[in-house]
Amino acid sequence: MAKFRHHKVKREHAVLPAIEAGLTLLAGCEFVNSVIPGPIRRKRGGTTGWSVQYETTTGVKLLARSPSAVQEVFVVSADPAAVMRFALESELVPRINSGAVPRQGQKSPPAPETDPDSPR
Repeated sequence: MAKFRHHKVKREHAVLPAIEAGLTLLAGCEFVNSVIPGPIRRKRGGTTGWSVQYETTTGVKLLARSPSAVQEVFVVSADPAAVMRFALESELVPRINSGAVPRQGQKSPPAPETDPDSPR
């Protein structure tokens, strides 16, 4: 596939059909200079939608997930924090409930207290 740009979106790799609307939304943001979708990788199950991976020196790295694939999306911007705010406000990236405990952070309930002198 030849490289070309269409409204700030660089088309170097194929793009998951499920993320086209998100790419268009990001390209419309005034803080975004360029949107660069990365290669598509297969995955099994799991969540779908967009998530922020991390902030880079030149912008933000996002992950876009469909039911069977994941694609990295690099957003080039002089103000990465503004891009992340835009992604949250436009509901591209879901808000994280600050009171919720992530699954990996959950602890099992404590073991019941036993009397060491009692017979088992």
